[in-house]
Amino acid sequence: MKVPVKLPIGLRTIDLLIVVAASCVCLTWAMLGGEDTIAHPNVILGLKAATLALFGVAAVRLVSFLMVDIAITRGWRKKPSSLLRLLVSAALYAGVAMFVLKVGFGRDIGGLLGASAVVGAVAGFAMQATLENLFAGVSLQLEQPFTLGQVVCVRDTVGEVEALTWRAVHLRTEGRSRVIVPNSAVAGDEVEVLAGDGELTERTVELDVDPHATPGHVIALIEGAVSAIPNVASDPPPEVFMAGMRPQVGTRIYEVQYFPIRFMEFEENEALIRRRAWYALDRAGISCAPEAGGDRGAATGMMAAPTANSSLARSALSSHPLFAELPDARSREVRRSARVLRFTDDEPIGVDTLLEPTLFIVLKGTVVQLLRDAADAEAPAEDSAANLAAWSSRDLVEVGGRLARYIGPVAELLVRRAARKTVDLHRLHTLLAHEIDDESARAEFLKGRPAYPSRKLEPGDSFGDDWVLGGPPPDLDDFHAVTEAVLLAIPRSSVRKATAS
Repeated sequence: MKVPVKLPIGLRTIDLLIVVAASCVCLTWAMLGGEDTIAHPNVILGLKAATLALFGVAAVRLVSFLMVDIAITRGWRKKPSSLLRLLVSAALYAGVAMFVLKVGFGRDIGGLLGASAVVGAVAGFAMQATLENLFAGVSLQLEQPFTLGQVVCVRDTVGEVEALTWRAVHLRTEGRSRVIVPNSAVAGDEVEVLAGDGELTERTVELDVDPHATPGHVIALIEGAVSAIPNVASDPPPEVFMAGMRPQVGTRIYEVQYFPIRFMEFEENEALIRRRAWYALDRAGISCAPEAGGDRGAATGMMAAPTANSSLARSALSSHPLFAELPDARSREVRRSARVLRFTDDEPIGVDTLLEPTLFIVLKGTVVQLLRDAADAEAPAEDSAANLAAWSSRDLVEVGGRLARYIGPVAELLVRRAARKTVDLHRLHTLLAHEIDDESARAEFLKGRPAYPSRKLEPGDSFGDDWVLGGPPPDLDDFHAVTEAVLLAIPRSSVRKATAS
């Protein structure tokens, strides 16, 4: 990769030209004036020293540019840091100062150099730790093994590089705390560069699964669950492998190898991978308990789901229009063929184990359906106190805060009034946008609106009704669980058999 080199332009170029011009003026005055024109010889000496100093400044600027911006940048193919520029300029200016004292003022700088050496030795001994960090910082700035924004691991501390100073490296950890590591520790220790600059780093998660489950089926279920997680890269895709057995607890180990898009969220990401995988395997009837054959719910701390024959399932089935008038015998047949499916919060309903059209009835939790069809989205708004009570105060405060930027304190009252007419965040934004007169401000406000309106499905609600009756299938990707949800899934063959006259 060739690093482009930019010539100094703008203010830097103007400054350099001014210094050169002033140097030429002083030089001309000193050469042409002489003692006949200027009374005091010290003035001549001062002009000569000023000329040397101005030419020295111009020379430092030019040499610094040639060394840092051209030689180092092209040679190492890395962008030079501000600390490197400062150190190069400081060394050059020190040389210019010595030259001006020697040539301009005719001073003997031998004693000054000796005194400087003594002072430097004393200061170096007294500031040994500080100088160690300084030189280590210079080494890091020159070599640049990592840059700002990259994620590194130093002494078991993983963090994003937030700052590189002359004394330390500042890391921002996943918990948003700041860890300051001295440069000497970074330069003298092993540093692992994990991610950054568009690079992805692989992570591995272990899962324990019932050893009696078919490995191919388990791998397919876990890969499907992990691929649906937003922070998991699709290229390269996640892969799942069998990694052996855990004899002490009687489970088979599966390893999930994936690449997080935002590396610093890996702990939250891996907790989500375990949770999604647990639910996917649970829906397929595969145990993730530490002991094969044990109670999955008790072993993993999950709430036990109602069975297809529970009172909750019987009540939901008897309340549905298709099954309300069924005799007990047929109702039992429907429940016998039904499956109970559990989904974690914010998980897509795209069920991976469906073999035929299915009717879904919500038993627990809340499911949301995105309404991509414009006709479905135009639902009439009804003013109701129940709608207002369904909103979380957090959502209303967040929307009200953004609306207040455009219309002021009255936003709070308008948000509560609009919340009585809908329970959907998309429609709430649409209603409130009419309160903003300025068109550009209205468009800015609507940027925070969800892409589509939605409708909530509470316990007792169903979807897939038309599908089991021969209609088009619903897009299951438009459905996702807002909270932990339990669904009763009834296949079309069972519906047809139960409703046949």
